[in-house]
Amino acid sequence: MSGRAAAPRRSGLTGWVRDLARGRARLLIAATIGAALCFALPGSLRWSTRLLLAWDAGTLLYIALISAMMMRSEVGDIRSRAKLFDENRFTILIMILLATVSSFGAIVAELVNGRSGGALPPGPMALAGVTVLLSWTFTHMVFAVHYAHEYYQCVDQSERGGLQFPNEPEPDYGDFLYFSFVIGCAAQTADVGVTSGAMRRNVLVHGVVAFLFNTAVLALSVNIAAGLIGSGGS
Repeated sequence: MSGRAAAPRRSGLTGWVRDLARGRARLLIAATIGAALCFALPGSLRWSTRLLLAWDAGTLLYIALISAMMMRSEVGDIRSRAKLFDENRFTILIMILLATVSSFGAIVAELVNGRSGGALPPGPMALAGVTVLLSWTFTHMVFAVHYAHEYYQCVDQSERGGLQFPNEPEPDYGDFLYFSFVIGCAAQTADVGVTSGAMRRNVLVHGVVAFLFNTAVLALSVNIAAGLIGSGGS
């Protein structure tokens, strides 16, 4: 047993929000900017257009912030964040996945509502394409951070980290990005071994999400291609 006393857990909504603001400042900043932009955009725009523009701005900001954090982080920093994110990590992951699914619903609405006389204008198609790219990148970056913190939480609890990177006893964010994006691209784990039941469940969820995401991207690509063909033939 560690001699360090466990940090007291805050209860209730106020404590949850305080922990969220303390441990997920980048996510909170990005979400706040996105929400503010959604309300600031002209009311003449379709609701789906405003929602997608706000989502794109928020996800792009989060990707930029988290990328900057990763580039200047060392293993000790990852360990510290893993302890800080202990309580809310699964709740936040579920919320992020639900938000990503909702963005796909808005994409479908934008493509459907953007049609005029059977032709799909370039604006909605470009917005849908950018949203898909940002949502895909955002999802797998979130999983990479989740893997990193889950790994070092397990290590701090004197257990195996759940992942075995070849010739890398202390992986950094770059290693977890590699692991996450390989799953996102190919739905497989490549040369990284999964060594614990808890991490296997994480990888299972990620693999299913990646498969559904890639299937949705393919379906949207077909829809956009059909719109382009329809526009060219009109």
